[in-house]
Amino acid sequence: MFSAAYRQVGHGDEGTYSKFATAPGSSDICPLLVQRLAEILWYAGPHSKMVLSSSWRKPKHQERVWALEAAMSKHSGKNFTFDARTKPGNDQPQARVEHIGDFVREYTENRQDSDRPLRVLVLEDFVATLPQQWNFESVESVEAYLRERSFQPKNTSVKLVHCYEEFTTSFGQPVQLGTGLTRAKVCEAERFLLNKPPCSLCANQGLL
Repeated sequence: MFSAAYRQVGHGDEGTYSKFATAPGSSDICPLLVQRLAEILWYAGPHSKMVLSSSWRKPKHQERVWALEAAMSKHSGKNFTFDARTKPGNDQPQARVEHIGDFVREYTENRQDSDRPLRVLVLEDFVATLPQQWNFESVESVEAYLRERSFQPKNTSVKLVHCYEEFTTSFGQPVQLGTGLTRAKVCEAERFLLNKPPCSLCANQGLL
């Protein structure tokens, strides 16, 4: 935990991961990360729908969801509530991908071919694991799976922002870390939603 907390975030994000730590009584909500989620919502535009797919979608977390919606309302400048949730069930990464796929399938079932193209942005760390650990070859294969679940796959584009990092400590201990919405992850979302070229930091790191 010490190694993760004091790891530099990078990509123009000053400081270490410790700055994302939540305080007692905060409902496990980091104000900085909420601000960044509101930023992504702004990029998505007025026609977007926010779908809750984390474990917080379950009834036992309803008070946390209310707290998050209140924080999002504050940072977005308008009343915010989640538009939908994926179905409850197993929270293992493979199952969570399938739940998201089920939602895409149901959402697109009654869409018309003349409707605007559908963009699906998934913000997930999948319990700080890699796709190879849950029957997918890569992030791109997850995106392809979700796109093919759509009734209009040719009219659907999918971007998975995998909020994840792995590194090895100075003692040789491998660490898998759920990063949250770092500036690098917000940048990924912005590029997808606004069809923007990579920023200079992304280009320098080969994130094209």
